[in-house]
Amino acid sequence: MGSTADLQNDIPLDEGQFTIDSISQEGKGNCVTLSILASVAHADPAFLAEHIRRVGRERYEVDLFIDGEWTTVEVSGKVDRDGVRGPDGDQNWATIYEQALIEADVLSDEGGYGSNAAAARAFEAVTGTGSEYRDDLWNVHKEMPSYEGVVNSVERGEPVVLCTIDNSAGGDGTQIAEKHAYAVESVNPDGTMTLVNPWGSDENYDNSDGSHRITITEEDYRRLFDGVVTGSSPDEWDR
Repeated sequence: MGSTADLQNDIPLDEGQFTIDSISQEGKGNCVTLSILASVAHADPAFLAEHIRRVGRERYEVDLFIDGEWTTVEVSGKVDRDGVRGPDGDQNWATIYEQALIEADVLSDEGGYGSNAAAARAFEAVTGTGSEYRDDLWNVHKEMPSYEGVVNSVERGEPVVLCTIDNSAGGDGTQIAEKHAYAVESVNPDGTMTLVNPWGSDENYDNSDGSHRITITEEDYRRLFDGVVTGSSPDEWDR
């Protein structure tokens, strides 16, 4: 069957396709990057739609911000067979973006990255503005952002991705995946946060692995998460 698949010729790219729910990670270990894409899509789907286009049969272009300037990256012919897909299993906008990030060396040839801090580069490549990665390791930052700080970022419309420590159940009993990343969807009236897993819809995995949408409390955040990527709000993105 081979390691590559033919790039589909008719991938829908209208604005409505770019949602926080439109990503299924499949076989590559790049959950932070895919959660960043999901969070950007949630914050401003039109921005992503404006930076990607079909230019010919099985040929697409993506505008990425590389080395301080916008660069047009072509994706054509083939994509990795085990790369990201939509929840229905078909190639979608995220498939093209992932391949463009590989072509631009933001992701490795295998579609991964050396560290969560390196993965956060995807935010700048996609939006033209930087992001901040913080964790509780001494070689990055001495402490995580406070829960209140994360809540404030979400309420300001800033894309936020949270990284987990290990498998454990949250306060509501929902399983949280080990060494994984989730896009923050919302802050709820009771002060909890709703997160979205980039593994696709609930049909993509059983409940022992968690669920597509989870709710965490401040206690969950302090106990189960050890890294945070925070991006700038859409009104600051380089347009």
